[in-house]
Amino acid sequence: MKRAHEARTRQRAPSARALPDGLDGNPQTKLLAGRSISVPWGCELPKGEKLIQIEVAPDFDSETAIFTGPVT
Repeated sequence: MKRAHEARTRQRAPSARALPDGLDGNPQTKLLAGRSISVPWGCELPKGEKLIQIEVAPDFDSETAIFTGPVT
């Protein structure tokens, strides 16, 4: 069984990076009440989209924050 796994692992081609440079996932910091943070996130929208709504939750136990705004 171990040899079969090793053979499959060796044959896999390296995967392409999923995120462009500078978009490395969520921030790993605790945000205190009354403070703010800027985070470079990216997404793909249909051509001509004028409005975006983003839902953010730090984990499954926290409430979701909803941000809505124009696409610029």
